Amino acid sequence: MNAKGFLTTFKTESALLAALSVAAVALIAVACSNGDPATSTPAPDTPTPAAPTPTTEARTEPTATTEAPAETSGTVTIGSVMPSTGDLGVFGPDMIAAVDIVASAVNAAGGVNGKQLQILHRDSATNEQVAADAANALVNVDGAVAIVGGMSSGITLSIAQSVAIPNGVLQVSPASSSPAITFLEDDDFVFRTNVSDALQGGIIADVATELGFERIATTYINNAYGEGLSRVFTEGFQGNGGTITGQVGHESGQVSYLTELRQAAQDNAEALIVIAYPETASVLLRESVEGGFFENYIFVDGVHSQSIFDEVGGNVFDGSYGSVAGSPVSRAQTDYVDLFRQETGGESDNPYPGFAFDAAAIIALAIEHADSEDPADIRDSLREVANPPGEAVGPKDLARALQLIRDGQDVNYVGAGGDQDFDAQGDVVNTIQLWRINDGKIEDLDIYLKPGDPVDLPSDSPTGMMQSDWANAATKFEIGEESEAIFKVDETLRGVDVVVAMQTNSLSGQIDLGASSANVEINLHSLTSDQARRDRYVRERMFPDHPITSVTFPSLGTVPDDFTNSGQEFNTVLPANVSVNGVTTELDFDITARVDNGTDLVVLGTAAFVWADFGMTAPVSSFFQVEDDVTVEILLRAKHR
Repeated sequence: MNAKGFLTTFKTESALLAALSVAAVALIAVACSNGDPATSTPAPDTPTPAAPTPTTEARTEPTATTEAPAETSGTVTIGSVMPSTGDLGVFGPDMIAAVDIVASAVNAAGGVNGKQLQILHRDSATNEQVAADAANALVNVDGAVAIVGGMSSGITLSIAQSVAIPNGVLQVSPASSSPAITFLEDDDFVFRTNVSDALQGGIIADVATELGFERIATTYINNAYGEGLSRVFTEGFQGNGGTITGQVGHESGQVSYLTELRQAAQDNAEALIVIAYPETASVLLRESVEGGFFENYIFVDGVHSQSIFDEVGGNVFDGSYGSVAGSPVSRAQTDYVDLFRQETGGESDNPYPGFAFDAAAIIALAIEHADSEDPADIRDSLREVANPPGEAVGPKDLARALQLIRDGQDVNYVGAGGDQDFDAQGDVVNTIQLWRINDGKIEDLDIYLKPGDPVDLPSDSPTGMMQSDWANAATKFEIGEESEAIFKVDETLRGVDVVVAMQTNSLSGQIDLGASSANVEINLHSLTSDQARRDRYVRERMFPDHPITSVTFPSLGTVPDDFTNSGQEFNTVLPANVSVNGVTTELDFDITARVDNGTDLVVLGTAAFVWADFGMTAPVSSFFQVEDDVTVEILLRAKHR
């Protein structure tokens, strides 16, 4: 076995597994989109708040954990289409939990129109067709009078155009921000509790200008959200006198984004605006950093997920700024956070559950106000309960708000996402909050902006790690489980000359190219061959008290400057201190090494020794005799830390 053969086999098997996984997910998505609750498939196990327990399966029972009072009779159904799987799957579970909290509170207060409020959830799978099929089933099979969803703008538009508008059913999105939603010919059936990217794009353009950038590229998810936000940012940045070197679209779920990164990095762009979803952003950002394409980044709401920076290595992005919909701390906001914590036992690290709570709460109040389950009547009551005038009510006031409506009083819902005052297009006008990466973590800043507001960034902004610093960090590689050591000896076994190979995958250690050193430990007690008796002899007779062999390279010699990025093989001879049974001897290793994709270090080292080098004699037993010469091959596969 050699390093190249090992690597080729590894990559081929990984690609096959990935292809099979994609095919399986596609089949499951198709099966789950037929609208039949009996055949809907629950989302995969995902860490979610403890209670209430959301599911992507359409339900026939209320999701609220508090039973409705006895005087209620029947149910009113709201459907939700959220992403429990796919590129946005990390956001969905908390949003589902937030909607369920609304149902609990409403039903504890007597429900709506004397009926219990029922929430049915279906998974959008972050797929426009799956989402449209899910919404269609909710409306035409389950009888939902309104829909909370979707999350991405493309999904919201797909649901609106194929289900909500044709069927005359109210739809409120808690997260979609594309300006295209504003201009839908929707007969006033489509609303959103999140602000439009017409605000966000202009504000991040002002942030980029304040940071001193003059030449910027964007990479955007190739859908209504990404295209719209990239366009609005471009218009704003160019209006500030900046230059856009390129706008490069990408598709969700690609194995690699190197082609898009190379295209975006042309023409000396100083920074990259990343308009992506979490799963995609994790891959794209890792490849960008490892390939040295950009030193500076600006992020948007779709990247506001700590999981991305935990996976890629957040310290690399220290000092980078981002934007997300958010409003200054208010009583309504703190009340929502308290509710979410009380009901789930935790907190969410993104704002969208709050917007989902607001969407469900406003719909519930509108149903009570309309005293009707006709979607058109509910639509006409939406602004009546969300906009002034009226007594201000918030997330903890749903029981009181319902009673005020029953008493004929006006209410004005103020939510977790701020003032939810709908304009003629069903949009809300709130603020954009800035965030940054500090010590590898998302830090939400107390900076809330509307278009035209001056951008005043903190004076203590941390200095971002430059690409050269990352290159140094990337020179530390941890030896992984796929490494192996093979010891080969000539042996006479019952009078027959054979070559014996004893092999183990029990290796550990680190290779530090920056410090020009490496250390490998091999567990000799884990060596195996084709003879169990031989293996036992090695453990019990040869190395009974010293099972670990260490191989230390005090110097790695002169490593080419571009070694970690070139993908080229590097050949050399290096001395190593090898300790066996408490005796240390210097051996020369023939080394062949290569780094693939900036992350995978593959090293094949070969050396020869005789038993006397370690104060030992060649093993002999009643059934075998070992020759004096031994060859050791160590194949290391390591990833940067």
